[in-house]
Amino acid sequence: MNGEDHNQEKKRRRKPVTWCQRLLFIIGGILIGLICAELAARLGGVYHTVILKTDPVFGRRFIPGVEGWQLNEGRAYVRINSQGWRDRERSKSKGLGTRRIVVLGDSFTSARQVDIDETFCAVMEQELALGTPDGTAKTEVLNFGVCGYGTAQEFLVLENCVWEYAPDIVLLAFFPGNDVLDNSLRLTKEMGDGHGGDYGCRPFFVKDDFGKLRLDNSFRDSPWFRKNSSWGARAFTKATQYSRLAGLLNTLRSRKFRMRKHANQDGLNRMVYVNQQDEAWDITETIILKMRNACAARNVRFAIVTVSMPVQVHPDHAMRAALKKDLGVDTLFAADQRIADFGLESGIPVLNLALQMQKYAETEQTFLHGFEDTPGVGHWNVKGHLFAGRTIAAWLLECGNLPGPSDQTIPEMKRKREDTAHLKR
Repeated sequence: MNGEDHNQEKKRRRKPVTWCQRLLFIIGGILIGLICAELAARLGGVYHTVILKTDPVFGRRFIPGVEGWQLNEGRAYVRINSQGWRDRERSKSKGLGTRRIVVLGDSFTSARQVDIDETFCAVMEQELALGTPDGTAKTEVLNFGVCGYGTAQEFLVLENCVWEYAPDIVLLAFFPGNDVLDNSLRLTKEMGDGHGGDYGCRPFFVKDDFGKLRLDNSFRDSPWFRKNSSWGARAFTKATQYSRLAGLLNTLRSRKFRMRKHANQDGLNRMVYVNQQDEAWDITETIILKMRNACAARNVRFAIVTVSMPVQVHPDHAMRAALKKDLGVDTLFAADQRIADFGLESGIPVLNLALQMQKYAETEQTFLHGFEDTPGVGHWNVKGHLFAGRTIAAWLLECGNLPGPSDQTIPEMKRKREDTAHLKR
C-alpha cells in the first residue's frame, strides 16, 4: 500500500467529530480565556467589588461582611461589618459607663474614599477619648452612613436599626448639596437618570391630601429594583467578591457612571442656589422634626452637622467670588443658614462646618475635598475628614452638647444664637 492509499485509509477510519465534542472544545476555550483574563486582572490589581444590594426598606444598603477596593474616587480598602455598616464590629449591648454617638448620613459619612481610621467618625472617637466632661466615660462613635441616602432613608435607619444600639446622642450629618433635593420625589423624577439613576430608586416621604407625610415605597415596583433584585444581579454581585475579572467589569461600569454623574466640573448642583425648592425644604424639615421627636421620646440627644459643599471651601477666593456672581447670589451659605435658623426654632443644636473649613482651606491653601485626579471636587479627602472630626468633637465638648452615658445624668443642651450669625455674611 503506497503512501496515498495509507492516508485515505486513515481518513476512513477516523471517527467524525460529534456536536458534543465541538461544544466541549468551545467551552474549554472559553474557560481557558476566562482563566487567563482572571489572572491578568489579578496581576493588574484593579477591581471594584460591589458592596451594595437592593433592600425593600431602604432601597439599597451595604452587604454585611463584604470587602474590596474602592477606586472611583481616592483609593481605599473598604470593609463592611457583620451588621451591614462601614464601621468596625460593634456590640449591640452597651457597656456600663459607655457613651454612644450614632452618626446618620450619606456618602460623606460612610466615606469610602478614605481608610476607615481616617473617617471623621473615627477621628471624633479618637478625639473624644482624649477629653470628656467627666474624664471617665468611654465614647463610641458608630457610623450609620450609607452612600446615596437622603433624609428619608436616614430616618428609616434610625427607626429600624439604631435604637437597639442604645445611643446617647444621634448626630445627623446633613449635606446641603443634595439632601434637600433628594428628599423630593417630584424633583428626583424631574432630574431623571442624570441625577444618579439607581440613587433615585428609594423610599420617599410625600405629603398626602391633608398635608401629612406618608411613606412612598413605590420604588419596589420599579424596573431597576426588580432587575437588581433578580438572581442574575445577585450572582454578579457575589462574583465580584471573589473574581477580579467581575470586579474589573464593575469598575468599568462604575467609572462610566461617575463620568456621567460628575458632568459639572465644579461639583455643584446649581438647583441648590437657583431655586430654594420650598416643597423639598418643607418635607426635609418635617422629617428632621420626626427624628428629633423620636429621639426625645427615648431621652436621646439629637443634633445636626451640616457638611460642606466643595465650592464653599475652595481655597481660591477669586473662584468663589466668580461663582457667586455667576449664580447671582450674595452668599454660598444660604442652605447652611436655613438649617441653622431651623435648628434654633426647633431646639436642635446645629454645627455649620463650611465657613470654618473655608477659612482653614484658604489660610493653608489646601483642598479639603477631592483627590489627585479631582482636586477640589467630590468628597472630603483625609485632610477634610481630619478637620471635620476634630471640629465636631470640640463642638460637642465645648458647647455642652455631649451627654453623659445613659446610666448617668444628662445635662441640659446649650445653644447660642450668635453661633450662626457669621453665616449671614
